Amino acid sequence: MRNNFFLTLLFFSLFAISCNKIDTDSNPSRLFQAGGRAASESAVGEAWSSLYAGDHEAAAAKFAAVLGSGDEDFIAEQSAATGLRCGFGYSLLRAGRNDEALYQFEFEADRLIESAIGAAGIYLARREYAECERKFAAFDKLYYESSPYARNFKVCVNVNLEAHKILFLAYYYMPRTPAAAAGMKTQYSFIAGNTSETGINESADKIFLKIIQGEANTK
Repeated sequence: MRNNFFLTLLFFSLFAISCNKIDTDSNPSRLFQAGGRAASESAVGEAWSSLYAGDHEAAAAKFAAVLGSGDEDFIAEQSAATGLRCGFGYSLLRAGRNDEALYQFEFEADRLIESAIGAAGIYLARREYAECERKFAAFDKLYYESSPYARNFKVCVNVNLEAHKILFLAYYYMPRTPAAAAGMKTQYSFIAGNTSETGINESADKIFLKIIQGEANTK
């Protein structure tokens, strides 16, 4: 009986060691560290490919693996350049995980216009219009130029047009003040004639159509 007890104990000890070895060898941190920065960059590229292919859950898992890799230098220095957090945010957003997406967008909403657009869109859906407008504070050229910013990643057909439309909707739904009315008018001047582009918010299209019809009836 005593021998059986020790044999059982030995078996479970060896089993635990075996499991720990498997977990350690497949740990994302070890895998990325073994491949260095090139492995992290390659993994982000694969995640973007999954996102562009429409496999949002797979993309989210791949972005999450890089963020969980332990390569803090890469994350801090290259996230904006590679679109690590931005891409993760859009993967989560398109998978319907808005709260998690917003958390990722907020990291670089003052540096990447795509992240600002993603965050602002979520605040717009939450009816937090003032916060929605604030997401574009770092991109103030949107308030007086039609196309001031270049696209970094292919998550929007036209980053400037999308930003103008979100701002327009924020001003439209805000309490009517002279500032909101002026902001709405300015943003509308940038987006008039562009309501049929791919990717336009359906509620925005309805509002644009209503305004266009109203203008036509007054001429």
